[in-house]
Amino acid sequence: MIRHPFALTLAALCAAAPLSPAAAQTADSPNLVLTIFGGFRAGKALWTLHNQPFVVIDYVGGNLDSISTQHDTFDISRQVTPSFVLGLTASYFRGPHVGFQAEMVFLGMSLDSRCAIRRFDPTDTADINPQLCTAITGTSLPMSAVQFSAGMILRATPNKSATPYLGLSGGFVTRARGTIATDGAFVDNAGGLNSFPVIADDKATRSDLSAQLAAGIMVPLGPGYQIRLEGRDVYTRLDYVSGLADPTEVPLHPPHGARYGHHLVFAVGLDVVLERKRGRRY
Repeated sequence: MIRHPFALTLAALCAAAPLSPAAAQTADSPNLVLTIFGGFRAGKALWTLHNQPFVVIDYVGGNLDSISTQHDTFDISRQVTPSFVLGLTASYFRGPHVGFQAEMVFLGMSLDSRCAIRRFDPTDTADINPQLCTAITGTSLPMSAVQFSAGMILRATPNKSATPYLGLSGGFVTRARGTIATDGAFVDNAGGLNSFPVIADDKATRSDLSAQLAAGIMVPLGPGYQIRLEGRDVYTRLDYVSGLADPTEVPLHPPHGARYGHHLVFAVGLDVVLERKRGRRY
């Protein structure tokens, strides 16, 4: 005997009723995306030489004469200055969450140098070392780099209005110059400015491997576009000075090596959605 006919009738109606459109439908999700982005790369210190002896070089009668028995003392440092980045990324998602991406990035980089002369003979007016040190200070050398990489991207909620994501990739970076060689300058008798090598680098490294970890969020702007906000850590290797040089050599040849370091980048990108995966319509 059925004691609760109303409850049983209500349960049967709920089971037979179709799902509402809002519950059954899902939005389209981009699965082929081309991204154009730009941003800011933070600077970092590279290396410092403290109390480096340097042979006194006199400019007399239009000639340079190094005096091996006398030395001045320099402090020289170098850093990578903050700059901009520009890049292009292609992303392809085979499923709702996991995708693959390939990227090319132009890293605007320059080297900023500093020099302080700690010990010299002020009575030796022919000594050009103070001029060399002054010329080094504030010198900014372009060292633009290009990074090529490929990897994976993981997005959390592709059908929602905002999609957090993580990216992991590897590749290589190629640079226009090394990070060790340093030149100064002096004025000759005719008033001309002459470059003079202070630190040489016979084995400059101009390319190396890199790895990258990125995190950000994609926000739709319309049917075919998204805005992308991202922070990334580029992990690559640069040359650095590891000790004092032999002061009898002109130019100096300090010992140096290479070490990996973190380079932080903050970027804003425009996603152009080339292909979408249709969501459920019922």
